[in-house]
Amino acid sequence: MARGDVVTYEYKFSEGLQKTISRVIGLPGESVEIVDGHIFVDEQKLETFYSSVHRLGIDSYEEYSQQVEKNTSSTSDTSGMKEIFQTNMKKIQLAENEVFLVGDDWLRGSQYTLKLKKIQGEVIGYYKSVY
Repeated sequence: MARGDVVTYEYKFSEGLQKTISRVIGLPGESVEIVDGHIFVDEQKLETFYSSVHRLGIDSYEEYSQQVEKNTSSTSDTSGMKEIFQTNMKKIQLAENEVFLVGDDWLRGSQYTLKLKKIQGEVIGYYKSVY
């Protein structure tokens, strides 16, 4: 397993146990921290497309707000997104049998630690029907 891999597993959400997917960010034995929406592993800022909050391909609240204003009605409210773009998480130390996972869409996804034995598989691609 490598950083950036997408894995599948079952997770207990408020609606019950559900199969889901997330991206592996922190590997066993590493420390992980989130500061203002940016992920740090072993105190080094990750520099990749999945290492910070983003929505609709945009990675700053200011740019996101401008895009929403430009493309939606004047009554659209983006204030809830400000908190997501400023996500913080205190540094955690992963055990030798844990990984830290992040959903690619931070608005709908979660960030959490998972035991390696709970991982059911790795996503290696997807099939898109032309019909």
